[in-house]
Amino acid sequence: MKSYIIKGFLIIFLIISIYLLNDTSKNILEKKLLSEWKNNTHIKITDLIKKNFKLACIVYPYSSEIINNLNFKQIEKINNYLKKNKFNLPEDKWALTILNNNNEIEIFIFKRKKIDIVSTKVDIVKVIEFNNNECVNSKNGFFYLYSKKKKKHMIIGELK
Repeated sequence: MKSYIIKGFLIIFLIISIYLLNDTSKNILEKKLLSEWKNNTHIKITDLIKKNFKLACIVYPYSSEIINNLNFKQIEKINNYLKKNKFNLPEDKWALTILNNNNEIEIFIFKRKKIDIVSTKVDIVKVIEFNNNECVNSKNGFFYLYSKKKKKHMIIGELK
């Protein structure tokens, strides 16, 4: 009888642990952005994550890797990490991946219903002289924040 109680407790503990590990609402960047949101503004990524980094890239919904049109070795390193860890995003999520200065990879998963990522240039971007890119470095990396039809959107890129 005692072993059944212990096994039951362990199963419940395992289920709760898996739930908490997969709970992307714990994304501190998402929470910070939502609490400090100002439409039609840009925010430097280093101000958001409070440290410098080598590269910050977006992994879009339905994706398991970063688009590497420029053949950057740093993007290849991140993609190898994502592949090794069988990383794959569903339709309702996107991720900010950071290659920090110690060559460690950090991943922040966002919920699209809270903040959506935009992968193409939109009219508002042309006004503020902003070049969107799939990846940015620590020195030049910004998010542009705006709302459209009551939904919050972000674009990653660099100021011109």
